[in-house]
Amino acid sequence: MRKLKWLLLSGIALSALCCFGCSGITRAPAVKTVPLSDFRQNQEMIGSEIAGDGLIVHVPAGETVPLEVAVQLPFAQVDAGENQLRFTRDIYLFISTKAILLSPDGVSFAPIYKFKSIKRLFGASQGSLRIGFGANKERGPTVSVGVALK
Repeated sequence: MRKLKWLLLSGIALSALCCFGCSGITRAPAVKTVPLSDFRQNQEMIGSEIAGDGLIVHVPAGETVPLEVAVQLPFAQVDAGENQLRFTRDIYLFISTKAILLSPDGVSFAPIYKFKSIKRLFGASQGSLRIGFGANKERGPTVSVGVALK
C-alpha cells in the first residue's frame, strides 16, 4: 500500500512537471504589479524592485513602446533603428534580473523565448515568417520581412 501511494504521488508530480515545468508555463510570482505608466515614471524605484524579486508590469491595449531593431548577419546588417510597438491587447510582463516572462492574464506566464508556450498562452494556432525581395523603378531593390502569430 505504501509503495502504491508513493507511485501515485510520483506520477502526479511528474504529470504536473510535464504540464507546467516542461511546457515553460508557470504561475505568476508573488511580486508587485504596476501599470506601464508607473514603470515609465519611477525608474529608480522600479530598478530596485527588479533587482530584488522582480516586478510585473501591466501594459494595457493601445500603449506603445519604442522598438529598436538591429540585425547582424554574416553577409548583411540592418543598422539600429527605432519604431513603435503598439499593443493590441493587455499583457503582463514579469521582469527580473533572471527572467522576462509574458502573460495574457497576469496569472500564467511563459518565457519570451519559448515560442510554443507563448502560442498556447495567447491561443495562437499558427505563426509565419515572410521574407521577400522585389524591385521597382521608384525604390529599386527592396527586401521585406514580416512576422505573424495568429
